[in-house]
Amino acid sequence: MEARIQKCYRDRKADTKAIFEEEGGYGNVERALLRVPEGMPAKNWHKAVEYFHTPEHRSRAEANKINRQKQRYANRGGMSSYSSSCFKEVMLAFTIIGISIQ
Repeated sequence: MEARIQKCYRDRKADTKAIFEEEGGYGNVERALLRVPEGMPAKNWHKAVEYFHTPEHRSRAEANKINRQKQRYANRGGMSSYSSSCFKEVMLAFTIIGISIQ
């Protein structure tokens, strides 16, 4: 249960951005501002939309979009980096077949 709550907390910004894009996005900001998501105070929604328009957010979002397109493999390692996850996987395989590396 705790892991699920933590995931919801981490995903809140991405979920808010998805709602923003569904409700008009950058093409129709006025419409997006008027359609406050259920359960979110209007003040917070307006702050979120304002944040989505900052140059820092837009440049980072564009860079992340390009980086996601470059990825050849999905990282399913959670908080671990891709290289760390691969290392752990190799070490597990060695352990299974009885090879000890130290």
